[in-house]
Order: sequence, then C-alpha cells, then structure tokens
Amino acid sequence: MLEKLRDIFVMLAPYIVGYVSDYIQNRRARAKYVPGARMPWNLTVVVMDGSDRHEHAEIPVTEAVAFIEARTRFKFNVRYVETDVAHDFTPYDSDVRRYAMMGWNIPDSFIQTMPVSTSYLFLYKLGDLVPAQAGSALGLDFGLIIGGRPRPYCTVATDQRWYVNVPNQGFQSWAAQILTHEIVNTIQAKIEAAPYKCGQLTGTEGVRGDLFESQRLEKLTEDCYAKLGDNAD
Repeated sequence: MLEKLRDIFVMLAPYIVGYVSDYIQNRRARAKYVPGARMPWNLTVVVMDGSDRHEHAEIPVTEAVAFIEARTRFKFNVRYVETDVAHDFTPYDSDVRRYAMMGWNIPDSFIQTMPVSTSYLFLYKLGDLVPAQAGSALGLDFGLIIGGRPRPYCTVATDQRWYVNVPNQGFQSWAAQILTHEIVNTIQAKIEAAPYKCGQLTGTEGVRGDLFESQRLEKLTEDCYAKLGDNAD
C-alpha cells in the first residue's frame, strides 16, 4: 500500500510543484498590476541578410507596433540589431520543398548576444528558395532561451513580393500587416504559457486584415493583463 502511495506521489509531484509555482507567480504578478495602466513590451528587431533597416524594418514595424498599442495596454520599446551572421533554413515538404528560417537555424552564439526582451522579430532573406509562409512563430516550447527563460519570437522573409510598403487590407503597408500578425502571435505565445495560461487570440476568418487582428487583440482580458503584472522581462 505504501509503495502504491509513493508511486502516486512521485507521479503527481511535478504537477503539484507546477501548480504551486504558477500560483505563487500569479500572486506576485497581480500585486504589481496597476489596473488600466500601460505595461511595457520590449521588442528586439534583428535585421539580417542585408535587409534594408528603413524599408524592411522601421517603416512596417512602426505601423505594426502603433496598431497593437492602439488596441491593447502594451507600450512597445523597439530596439534594432543589424547583423550579417550566417544561418540555415528549415525545409518543409508540400507540393514543392519550401523553406523558412527558424530560431534553431541561427547560431546560439549569436542568440546569446541578444538583449533580454519580451519578444524578438527576425527579418531575413530567402533568396531563390520557395517560402513556406509569409511569417513564422511558435509557442514557448520552442522559444529562444535568453536570460534564463524561453522567449517568443517570429521570423519574416523580406525578399518576397508581398513584403512591400503598399496599402493592403486596412493597413498602409502590406509588410506591416504581416508583422502585426506575427507580433500578435508572439503575444499569444507568451500569454498562453504557464504561469499565465490566458485564452487564445482568435479572429473571424475571411474578414479584412485589420479587423481580424483587432478581433484577436480584443481577446486580451482584464484577468490576463492582471496575470502579466508589470510584464517584466
């Protein structure tokens, strides 16, 4: 009997520890939360492969960040890093072989030089490779380990026909629409993970792009903001 109880305890122990840890972190975060106040979101934008800092980064990032700030309590602090570091690509098989650059394709020695931020955006070039999608983002299970914890990130290829600063679906820049979607995905990646465990940021498929992203951001609840506390990095 004692052996069975011990086995049950060993099996449940990680869940109990996780629950207690999440509870303590939530209590600490709520203690720092100021209802209605702005909270920081530090974004590091990494400009790679000769992408143009102004055309490919500053113009669309500025619009994307303003769009999100107008619909949330986040106040973005954006830092730009330019690099010529070499990287690989991840292949995806479909009708033809397609590619994207993911976090594991970037040397960890470079990743560890990054400033600690809430999230990261990598702007790179695919060259002659066929793109897997307009942009890529993953949950914190695949986050970048920086400053001792996983950080959400997204990657976007800048040498594609749709990555241009022309109006599209309610945005002044089509590139900004793409970046808005991917940055919102990184917000989703953070808030859905422990200890926050907030709901999904979903929108109605088929509506205009700006309306879709607005609907997603409307899903950020008062309780979720409280769980984030002061959103410290």
